[in-house]
Amino acid sequence: MAEDTVEPIGVRNIHGCRALDEVFLQCGRSRWRGVPLYDVKTLHGLNKLIGYIVFMYQDYKVLYRGTPQFYPNVLPSLFRICNSEKSQDHQWKNERELINRIRTDTELRVSMNLNDYEGTKSVRDTFEDILVGSILQHYGVATQNLDAVDNHWTALWFGLHIYTEKETESGICAHYIRRSMGASYDVQSRFAEDGYQYIYVMAIRNQLQFQKSDQVARTTEDGNVRYKMIPSVEAEEKKTYAVDLRRIVPSTFLRPAAQHGWMIASTRHKFDERNDYANHVVCVLRLKVADVNHWMGTGEMITQQNLFPDPLHDQGYDILLAKHDVFQGKDYRMKIRLMV
Repeated sequence: MAEDTVEPIGVRNIHGCRALDEVFLQCGRSRWRGVPLYDVKTLHGLNKLIGYIVFMYQDYKVLYRGTPQFYPNVLPSLFRICNSEKSQDHQWKNERELINRIRTDTELRVSMNLNDYEGTKSVRDTFEDILVGSILQHYGVATQNLDAVDNHWTALWFGLHIYTEKETESGICAHYIRRSMGASYDVQSRFAEDGYQYIYVMAIRNQLQFQKSDQVARTTEDGNVRYKMIPSVEAEEKKTYAVDLRRIVPSTFLRPAAQHGWMIASTRHKFDERNDYANHVVCVLRLKVADVNHWMGTGEMITQQNLFPDPLHDQGYDILLAKHDVFQGKDYRMKIRLMV
């Protein structure tokens, strides 16, 4: 069994859910992994199944990825846009260069609190790579990290919406379209409407933790003392970490707080089969779009404006958008997009 591989959840009959045949996910280039597929029929069935999974994986952090269709792998966005090893290597070098630019930018170091952490040089380097790469991924840049959430209702939202891009005077902007039965969503010729959405349930053993140092980082404006923190990364080992974005950057970066945002990040570099995070999927949930539309209803809390706060309210987002020099020379997949 490959490093970091988690056993799939055992099949169990739960009222409001029906266990279907296994689905198979590709792990890297040569291996396939079978995991249970649950057809979720009711709200109570969904909540009970989620509760059962969290209870069974008490030694892991359980996270969710909502998607509008079924995908046979769980690749980070950096490797989804590559069609050859040469392309993967090129994109990886682009990511490394961008992360290094940010790590040496004084304003961004302060806004991301990069100076609030300590440890050996290798620990700091590894942690800063994870932190910066995670924030870039969460704000739309293609990296080797994987977005996830710890709230299954947020995962439902992402399965209910389709990501689109359009060219504007401000550049390429992004927008989410809500799905509804009977509508056509041949968005960019890459989406086939089948009336279902999916949640990939994932379990990660290693959760990024911190130990408080006795060294003062700074005193805040309201007089509180903030101590430096020592991250629990093991720089010399290739590991996958579950990273709570709300713990590694301040809430001036508002999007992680709005979405209950987590990141699945790896300390390994360049692509190998362990960068395909299918090894961590314990089951897949299938839900009817019509049911989820009914359950979610309407309201300001489930709008794009809430889950993707604009730069006026999300100060971290505003700072990233203004950093034209940092992103200069990068293609649009390596830039922060404006949500419209």
